[in-house]
Amino acid sequence: MLKMRLRLLALLSLTLALALLASACGVQLPGASKSSPARTPTAAPAQGEKIGAASSASSVEGDVQVFREVLNILLADYVDRQNINLQKLKEGGIRGIVQALNDPHSAFIDAENYRVGGGDLSGSFEGIGANVGVREGEIIIVSPIAGSPAERAGLRSGDVIVEVNGKPVKGKSLLEVVALIRGPRGTPVTLLIRRTSAQVETLSIVRDVINLASVGWRMVTDEIAQVRLAQFSSRTPRDLEDALRLAKSGGAKAIVLDLRGNPGGLLDASVRVASQFLKSGVALYEVHGDGTERTWEVRPGGVAVGLPLAVLVDEGSASASEVVAGALQDAGTPLIGTKTFGKGSVNFVRELSDGSALYVTSGRWLTPARRQIEGKGLTPDIEVQRLPGALAQEAQFIQSLKERLDRVDSLNEGALRVLAQDLQDIVEGRIRALQANAGLEQPDAQLQRAIDYLRTKK
Repeated sequence: MLKMRLRLLALLSLTLALALLASACGVQLPGASKSSPARTPTAAPAQGEKIGAASSASSVEGDVQVFREVLNILLADYVDRQNINLQKLKEGGIRGIVQALNDPHSAFIDAENYRVGGGDLSGSFEGIGANVGVREGEIIIVSPIAGSPAERAGLRSGDVIVEVNGKPVKGKSLLEVVALIRGPRGTPVTLLIRRTSAQVETLSIVRDVINLASVGWRMVTDEIAQVRLAQFSSRTPRDLEDALRLAKSGGAKAIVLDLRGNPGGLLDASVRVASQFLKSGVALYEVHGDGTERTWEVRPGGVAVGLPLAVLVDEGSASASEVVAGALQDAGTPLIGTKTFGKGSVNFVRELSDGSALYVTSGRWLTPARRQIEGKGLTPDIEVQRLPGALAQEAQFIQSLKERLDRVDSLNEGALRVLAQDLQDIVEGRIRALQANAGLEQPDAQLQRAIDYLRTKK
């Protein structure tokens, strides 16, 4: 019993040390990459290793004493003390501390899930290919990756993940849910999701290798190029520079920078991307909880400086893509589309000695005009839905009709079931036609608005 008590007290000391670390960092993710044993920035370099003042350490020591008292009572008097699981006790204590911060971007993830879920921002990973985030305490789909199993299965921006493989995700951190969804290629995962219409659906998705190609471009008129960024990886700045040079050599005299559905990535990459279009000045401010501030300056030598520019954004544009959009908007470039996601925090990951990991928010991003991104997003200068107005209204009507037919079908009345199935076949056929017409090669009202704008700037 004494040995068990000592082990529990040691685990408790570790838990409180983590609390001290979180407090000292001013803690109040887009996807994080697997780290080195020290800090690895998922959005920005962490600032220093200072843990806190002596007064803070003294306060935590007092809390440790209270925890010791609680453990001593449990070990002496708890009816099932012989069944205490030390590992669960440790992990539960750490999760409780982190969750008490009420910050969706700070999280603890155990060793097994961290090992399975650890991808990176440089190549590929195995999973379903969906970018996820947290909004009002729920895990939502920010955007499916183009061509991924998630997109093919019908996941859409704004879908709320309710269950993974029959297990509710309420109370789990973003990283824990990501770890549950990721897995080896060829294996299935079942998601229970809630649509923005409140309809609940179950989707079975087979995981695959998700390749993270980040830059693509095409000429949309004789003199205007559309350059699409899917994410901000270590390769993105170099690939973007190559794409811009090719576009210019192909006759491009204006650029549509497409950041729709881009969940972000590396902060340094976002600054280098913004620098391709800005001559000088500030790209963003990084403000930390201890009051320190870092100014990220535009890097000289951008390939597209001076070219007329428009930026496409939507609710799937998050994090590093919002950094770029905010910097360009503050410099006078119009944002076209719909309001962005609103993820503007600085995060780092630290691997712990047992292979688990702690993700911590250490600061916030501000645009050059000192606008906060976190929780607010960016409002476009020209608000346009992607589908043309008539098509958007028709799609909404058909989706509403389909949901009503689903409810009729659930009544299990013979004649109504036959009628509902006939009508549903018609509706689903029309929805497929609308979806086909909503692709990049078909009417795209946001892109067309950007083209119209740039034609006035020649």
